[in-house]
Amino acid sequence: MSIATFDQDRARNYDGMIANWFPGYEEVLGGIANLLRSDAAGDEILVVGAGTGNEILALLDASPHFRITGVDPAAEMVAIAEQKLMKYPSVQMVTGTVDMLATIPRFHAATLLLVLHFLPDDGAKLDLLQAISQRLKPEAAFFLVDIFGDQTSISAQLKRLKTMLPEDVSQAEIEYRFQRIKEKIHYIPEERLQELLLEAGFGASRCFFQETIYGGWWTRKRA
Repeated sequence: MSIATFDQDRARNYDGMIANWFPGYEEVLGGIANLLRSDAAGDEILVVGAGTGNEILALLDASPHFRITGVDPAAEMVAIAEQKLMKYPSVQMVTGTVDMLATIPRFHAATLLLVLHFLPDDGAKLDLLQAISQRLKPEAAFFLVDIFGDQTSISAQLKRLKTMLPEDVSQAEIEYRFQRIKEKIHYIPEERLQELLLEAGFGASRCFFQETIYGGWWTRKRA
């Protein structure tokens, strides 16, 4: 399973970048944490694409009893996360991909934030979703946040996103990131995302967040 990785510079700059480029990022993290606090049937949580640890910190802030396994293929990102999470013995960070974990339905919930759009829809997206599903207990909650849409809607929503960026984001950076999103990101429409979730073993999903190119969905593993 191949997932885009981040070199040292991209890893160090990730927190500032995501705060600029994802309107409502902190609110989404807090919302997922609060939903899991009230929904999870147990305390074993899987965070796929854990990045620099922001999501895990939000989960622990809402529910300090959570035991979290964070997985990310980028060693540089994992190193940053481990520094942030040093005082939390209940967190295990794994450098790698979710298919490296034992295929045991161990986790009571899982999250996948801003990862799926890096994978082409040639079986790779489905493989990742199935790998997560296989490691979840029946009825476990699953939260997915991703870039989504078709070519027309992405172009329209990027124009809206541009109006929401901080003033200190340069025109050069805007052009560079817009080009990457249009040409390098494997976004898919919501309808296709729903199909993949069902095929991977999840039930019907509901959207809990939508802003410009970003959407968030909540579903459960089927019993």
